[in-house]
Amino acid sequence: ADTRGYLRKIRDEINKIELKIEKRAGRASMNETQYTLGSYLRDINKRIEEWKNKLITIETRYWNQFTRMEKMINEANSQSSMLLGQYFNY
Repeated sequence: ADTRGYLRKIRDEINKIELKIEKRAGRASMNETQYTLGSYLRDINKRIEEWKNKLITIETRYWNQFTRMEKMINEANSQSSMLLGQYFNY
């Protein structure tokens, strides 16, 4: 038979539960690699940064394409104006 008192048993169970929670959610003094949720957070933040970098690369590529397209349109408009000017001047 267990000779520990009820309060001692309850305290022991509470301590076990606290340790389980601490292992999952961590403590303020722990770094994120020392507990499960912290590891998940670190991985998610890493993926967010990777996607940010991918989006910046895509955005830059689109801006470069748009700039080239604008230049080509301006050149075409210039050539069109020149050709129309030559056509109507003769």
